[in-house]
Amino acid sequence: MAHDSLSSLLQTVDRQTIVAEIADLVRVKIQERSGIRGTIIRKGYNSALKLRPDIDKRGVNYLFDDLVLALEPHYAAFLGSGNADMRQFFEQHQEAVASSLLGAVDNKAATLNNKQLRALFKTFRKGAEAEIVPVVPDIGELIGGYHNQAVAQAQ
Repeated sequence: MAHDSLSSLLQTVDRQTIVAEIADLVRVKIQERSGIRGTIIRKGYNSALKLRPDIDKRGVNYLFDDLVLALEPHYAAFLGSGNADMRQFFEQHQEAVASSLLGAVDNKAATLNNKQLRALFKTFRKGAEAEIVPVVPDIGELIGGYHNQAVAQAQ
């Protein structure tokens, strides 16, 4: 069955599986970071994992529905584009996709009751666009894998 929405597509996937895949992607991208900012991000991330080893998966799970909603228009645009390569499509629209994702995270962060978490978010939010934009094609590749599976099963 072909899926006309990202939500519909991802309902066919075990949520914990895709959450783990996204968390793994985040982990890999953080570990690849270099320079001073990369060192700070890696140290903060690794410290958080020591305190709570599942914090990355919990964070992705917490944001998941909002991120999927943010990606819906981009998935619809991909479907209408005739492009068969979601990674390539997302790469061509990196800034717009990143902006949508960051908007979803901003909206979610605004609802946090924990002042320390809000302060931490504000600290990392300043340079977040530079961190997210390069990852957008990888997000497209991840979602594209599920899309391609669904298309193949529909045939």
